[in-house]
Amino acid sequence: MKKVLIAFIFLIFSIKTVYAHNPLSAMYYLEVNNELGILSVSVSQTGLHEALLKSYSKIDF
Repeated sequence: MKKVLIAFIFLIFSIKTVYAHNPLSAMYYLEVNNELGILSVSVSQTGLHEALLKSYSKIDF
């Protein structure tokens, strides 16, 4: 019974870690040096595709 309980708890926590990653997430980084500012934007391919489909639903990608 103890092994079944430990396996069940492990299964519950392993399923939650799968949902921890959000494919629609993006990262923004602003670097400012003297008079120059650089904005770096990193998006996932899935997130970009979903945003394009939402904004431009009539265009076939």
